[in-house]
This record gives sequence, structure tokens and C-alpha cells, in this order.
Amino acid sequence: MYGVSLIKQWKKEGALVIPEGTILHNQLREMKSEDLKSNPEDSFCAINGLRYVIGAFETYPIYSSERREPSPPADFEAWT
Repeated sequence: MYGVSLIKQWKKEGALVIPEGTILHNQLREMKSEDLKSNPEDSFCAINGLRYVIGAFETYPIYSSERREPSPPADFEAWT
């Protein structure tokens, strides 16, 4: 599946951070090649959504071709 390969590429290049224990992380870990034979879009919703987002950035890049560093976590106290 091209979408999964894009997600793994972005993760490897540091453009995407997928924390352990998240739905996306678990779906990527649990997906098997047999799952791709049926309708994986129905079973792996998080992967399906993210592949569309990454695909859009790959098709219409709005940033330089070099991957950028992830942003630091937001300071939630700033909203109070």
C-alpha cells in the first residue's frame, strides 16, 4: 500500500513522529500483508486518513523539499 510506505518514509526521515500507544502506532504495528487484500480502509481508519494528508503534501508541497524539524510541544499554560 503506497500510503503506508509514505507514512513509514516520513517517520524514517523525521518528518512525522508517531508516539507509542496511539491508535496510529498500533494500527501500523498490527497491519499484516493479508489485511491489504480486503478493504484496509475500513479496518485501519487512522492510517487511511493520514495517508491522504501526507499524499497531499507529497503532491502539492508548500514547504521546501527538505524535511523540517518537528515543532516543540505546545505550552498549554499559555492558554489560561
